[in-house]
Amino acid sequence: MKVKIKNKKAIIGIEIFVAIILIVLVFNYKTILAFATHKDNQTNKLTTGSISAIVEEPSYTNNQIVLPNQEIAKDPTFTNNGTVKSYIRAQVYVPISDQVKYVDSNENLITPNEEIELLTYQVNSGWEEVTGETFSGIYEDANGNRYKVHTYKYAPGGTEKIINPNETIEKTLFDKVKTINYADLDEGKNLKLQVSVLTIQSDGGTADNLWTAFANQNGTGIIGVE
Repeated sequence: MKVKIKNKKAIIGIEIFVAIILIVLVFNYKTILAFATHKDNQTNKLTTGSISAIVEEPSYTNNQIVLPNQEIAKDPTFTNNGTVKSYIRAQVYVPISDQVKYVDSNENLITPNEEIELLTYQVNSGWEEVTGETFSGIYEDANGNRYKVHTYKYAPGGTEKIINPNETIEKTLFDKVKTINYADLDEGKNLKLQVSVLTIQSDGGTADNLWTAFANQNGTGIIGVE
């Protein structure tokens, strides 16, 4: 049976959060700086370098009104704006709900029996999802909004790339975001797909070992969006 659906508008607000990983965090507006101490093997002097990364979306327009099953431009790019070589990972927070009915490809009205992601995207080549419980899972913010968390590393050729100071990763994470073909959506329903950036200094071990040490230190690899 086909069901006619009256389109309802929803405002999708995408918020960009930047988070930098290390023990000492110094907050500066939208950028969080961390300072690492390095030892010079020749002089035994201590020097300080800043670890920082930013995420930008050149094609995105904030507070757009979108209809069900509509695509909008959204192209997260990541830059090492610190002074030391670093690894950079992207963390995407996709809103989820089991209270939103939607229309499938056969025009059937579906009532979900579990939480589903309300927005979709296609990851570009060079990016790989980091699997495992440490860097993926469910996150709930202070307002009770729930998200499915996906973490991605930039690994062209299969090896996670070291990003030099002032270098921007050449590949966007994705280029568009699409709403599901929702049938009913409360005005207060969360439709904020949020992107955070994680960065760690690349010295001191392999990428996997460094990220594992970070997750062990913090109890999780999920940094949140607040």
